[in-house]
Amino acid sequence: MQRAVKGINIAAAWYWLAALMVMAIPAAAAAPHQQAFYDVADAGQLGVILRYDLFEDRSARQTIADVHNQAGWRHASGKSPRFGFTGSAWWVRLELGNSSTQEQSVVLDLKTPLQDYVDWYVFDAELDQLKTSVASGDRRPFDFRYQRNHTLSLPLTVRPGEHLQVYLHMASHDGFLESPPLSLLAAQDFMAYRSLEKFYLGAYFGCLLAFCLCSLFLYGLTRENTYLLFSAFLFLTVCTNLVYYGVSAELLLRTYPEANNLVLLTCFSMGGGFFFLFARQFLRLAAHTPSLLICLYDIVICLLFAAVTWIFMAGYAVAYAVIGHLMLIDIVLLAMLAIRLCWQKNIDALFFFVAFFPMGVSLSMKLLSLNNVFTVQYLLEKNFYLAQTTIFAVVALGFSIAHSMKTLRLAMHNARSRELEAAIALKDSEVKMFHLARVTMAGEMTGAVAHELSQPLSSILTNSQAAEMMIKSHRLDPAAHLAIVLDIIHQAQMATAVIVRVRRLLFPGTQAADKVYVSRVYATVQTLLRHDFTQKQIVVHEQCEPGLYIRGDAIQLQQVLVNLLMNAVDAVKDLPPARRTITLSARRAGARFALLSVADTGCGFPTSCQAEIFAAFFTTKEGGLGLGLNICKKIVNAHGGEITAQPLVPVGSLVEFTMPLDDPR
Repeated sequence: MQRAVKGINIAAAWYWLAALMVMAIPAAAAAPHQQAFYDVADAGQLGVILRYDLFEDRSARQTIADVHNQAGWRHASGKSPRFGFTGSAWWVRLELGNSSTQEQSVVLDLKTPLQDYVDWYVFDAELDQLKTSVASGDRRPFDFRYQRNHTLSLPLTVRPGEHLQVYLHMASHDGFLESPPLSLLAAQDFMAYRSLEKFYLGAYFGCLLAFCLCSLFLYGLTRENTYLLFSAFLFLTVCTNLVYYGVSAELLLRTYPEANNLVLLTCFSMGGGFFFLFARQFLRLAAHTPSLLICLYDIVICLLFAAVTWIFMAGYAVAYAVIGHLMLIDIVLLAMLAIRLCWQKNIDALFFFVAFFPMGVSLSMKLLSLNNVFTVQYLLEKNFYLAQTTIFAVVALGFSIAHSMKTLRLAMHNARSRELEAAIALKDSEVKMFHLARVTMAGEMTGAVAHELSQPLSSILTNSQAAEMMIKSHRLDPAAHLAIVLDIIHQAQMATAVIVRVRRLLFPGTQAADKVYVSRVYATVQTLLRHDFTQKQIVVHEQCEPGLYIRGDAIQLQQVLVNLLMNAVDAVKDLPPARRTITLSARRAGARFALLSVADTGCGFPTSCQAEIFAAFFTTKEGGLGLGLNICKKIVNAHGGEITAQPLVPVGSLVEFTMPLDDPR
């Protein structure tokens, strides 16, 4: 815990040191001048307005007639005006002159579309008469503006020698005013600048939407929530910036100005929430973060989503203040946690920090300036910096996600390789287990095999001895000798057939799908177990549908049937002779499968063990391994069939299994 706290303190120190370095960027301040006068003919005096007179109207009700000649104006120099959260209306005053012999067309531009109410008043300074007044602002329909531009601006034409006094009145609907980097530009420079800015905005929104669609595509391929969260963040960022840069007011919501602020705060709050959720999942913060910090981090995310309702309940300014403070808290927390992970040499965290740092610092500066804590003049003048840092963050995060995806793909490939190796090993183990079961089964059939071999061998011996006696007594009878030789050959073939059947049963091969005649398999297994049937006086009935062929491995099918028949023999061998009966049956079951079964008249399966009959190592026999029925199930399932066991009424048990037909109808 102490190491975690120490790491967080170091992270916080680095973050705020970086923020101070950004604040130290030299401001493009003009040379100090004690008068708010600008000569529009002097190109050196055009640009950001840094000298002006400022007047605060606390009642927010004074008119131009009230403040025109009123005392209380104060001179400001060196910085653009900043206001933040305030209930006052603010007036800005400056003077323009034209020292040239030609008319000069200029534009006074706020460089922001977000001021609620903006009114311009232009006086002839020499005559002290109002020449024109223009009303605009974000709370008024776009078509109401004098200058149809996405930022709030005023075009002016200044005649040679003319001296104008310009008043700018800014008021808020509900207590919040932006910090406007007021600028004075030549008309042609203003239009060129706006055209270039619109080109950059188009490229900016295009890039964001392209990354958004790419992330959605990756989510569709991988079903990883990281890509879905990133896509949601990008989409909401696009919506936020459409309002922030005035595109929505100019192109989308021209006649619904109230909706702009609603969209801005809603998308800003939810976009922040989705970004912090994305960071939480991408960096796997829950696994690397002290529980107290991650709990605080999650609470702030929940509050960001809930803050959308505050826009309607508490008003725009209050909601903006709350959302801004919540954003600052989670930005600081995320920066500390990311630095802590970087300190631990987490590659994902290193990528993320490089992407997040410019956007996090610039957004923090923006939010702090809204609270009148401090304003970085350079960032205020370059109002496009949020878009620049956002696109950098998105591109860097894109590379970061690509690296993460590559790592994930490599991990998945390794996992698939291990899974394949395990499957091969498991298959090999199953083959060995089947073989071992057949060897064990053959051991249990030793008596039956010995009996099957003893008969042909005894006959061969008897025939050989008879032939020997006939030769020694010189009784040569070609016909008798031929009969003896033919009988020896026949008995040898019988013995060979027994050995071949046992050898095939013991052969450790893999499954081979062939056309198998069911009746022939039934005859083979009955021959293998004929000695047991005869010795224990068991009657076997066969009910096999003629011409029934299945697709499968004949040896494995024999293994299944021998296992089931041996279980049936054990079930009836101690019963009275009348009940020592086993029934083999086979018939079609539908268009694709054959149903094979082994029934006996024994005591049946215990009802308490019905669900465990086919489980490995489950047995009711004394000294049994409990693998017979389990292996039967594996073999049947490997052929695409199913096996079931059930008691018969009034006595006995039935085991049925399906096998695929060779000629499905």
